[in-house]
Amino acid sequence: MPELFKHFKTLDITTDLYLIDWLLTLFTRQLRGDHDLIARLWDNFLLDGEIFAIKAGLALLKYRENTLINQPYNKIIQFLRGGS
Repeated sequence: MPELFKHFKTLDITTDLYLIDWLLTLFTRQLRGDHDLIARLWDNFLLDGEIFAIKAGLALLKYRENTLINQPYNKIIQFLRGGS
């Protein structure tokens, strides 16, 4: 079982706390300011559909895994909901 998943499970962080917002905004809150990356995500989403959005979400969690694994509940939720 991946470490980040275990950490989220221990803190009772479930996808319903952030995934809907991520998919509805296509990560614009999490990637704010990086317009080139956001444009690439949107282009790929239009080409490949929702499977690309799911893969992008997993990639974002994997990219931030080392940071998130050491954070308490409130800091993780802040990140997941688009805070810094």
